[in-house]
Amino acid sequence: MTILIAPDSFKHALSAAEVSEALARGLNREAEAAGVQFSIQGFPMADGGEGTSGILARGMNARAVEVQVLDPLERPILASYYVSPDNRTAIMEMAASSGIELLSPGEYNPMKATTFGTGQMILHALERGVQRIIIGIGGSATVDGGIGMAAALGYRFLDARGTPLQPYAANLSRIARIEEPGNASALRGLRVDIASDVQSPLLGPRGAAPVFGPQKGADPEMVERLEEGLGTLFQVWKNQGMVASELPGDGAAGGLGAGLRAFVGARSSSGAELVGGLSGFERALAGAQAVITGEGRTDAQTASGKVCAYVARQARSRGIPVFLVSGSIEGSQDSLLEEFDLAMSISPGAVSLDQALAETGRNLEYYGRLLGRIILGLPHYRGGES
Repeated sequence: MTILIAPDSFKHALSAAEVSEALARGLNREAEAAGVQFSIQGFPMADGGEGTSGILARGMNARAVEVQVLDPLERPILASYYVSPDNRTAIMEMAASSGIELLSPGEYNPMKATTFGTGQMILHALERGVQRIIIGIGGSATVDGGIGMAAALGYRFLDARGTPLQPYAANLSRIARIEEPGNASALRGLRVDIASDVQSPLLGPRGAAPVFGPQKGADPEMVERLEEGLGTLFQVWKNQGMVASELPGDGAAGGLGAGLRAFVGARSSSGAELVGGLSGFERALAGAQAVITGEGRTDAQTASGKVCAYVARQARSRGIPVFLVSGSIEGSQDSLLEEFDLAMSISPGAVSLDQALAETGRNLEYYGRLLGRIILGLPHYRGGES
């Protein structure tokens, strides 16, 4: 029997590849105990968050490129992205230059944190002659609407007196006019695909500031200022005839989703669908007789563009049983049975978060064994098939 393991990462615990390996160890132990053999294929997945660029790079045989950029607090760092063998496509994650993991908790400052480094990566790729950029925008430290990125690309932001403004979120509400760079047409001629798992709009109670601002250090007063500032930026886009969309996902990465649309004409995609399509997931699925997927936390957002929902839809449309292994399951589990043949949480119960994270690999291996027993009991299983 061929089993495809296609999980997302378990955030702060294991990468998608490590999750796949742990489940495979458990499956193989159970198969060995039963005197049979599974053919297991690991297929780590992502949906625009951590690991997206690496997974796409493997699927596209892309090579890594390093570039010096500024981190969210404008300190020089080395960031990397990937370029396809024909030099036409760049694959990057904004978190490599503007991510919250680059800061210690005491450094979180959404009023000052900037996406400038993300713009530097885009500019570097453009100067190499790439024609397409695929960018994952999960894990940001910013709520600047993408103005930092745009400044790195040559855009200038002016107040009502025509005075240039520093491209910080603290100055969003002061923007009265945007000056485009000389290469604006070249920027808009570039194909930019956003990979994201976020459905939040730019503005409103479910928007970038109230939903993601607190995660990045914003207090209630800051959230109000950020919401006001993003609203001002949106109005300037409209006044100047720039792309001012009101689409799900525009609030991703603190409004970078909307900023990429306005400044470089980007298009948003479901991160999981984009990764699945470019990495060869559907080809791998063709030979599978059972599929296992997983994520660190399953909640109401799982069905909105997340890896596990994408994997489940693809598997079930082909009549392949699909099993979900999650770090924790929140909310009603009944609805999960509409997507998955079985959904289980590896949470060991009353333990600390640190202990749960430390034991993730061991718990996944245990549940891999349990799934092995379940799969061996499937009606269509033919013992010894590989």
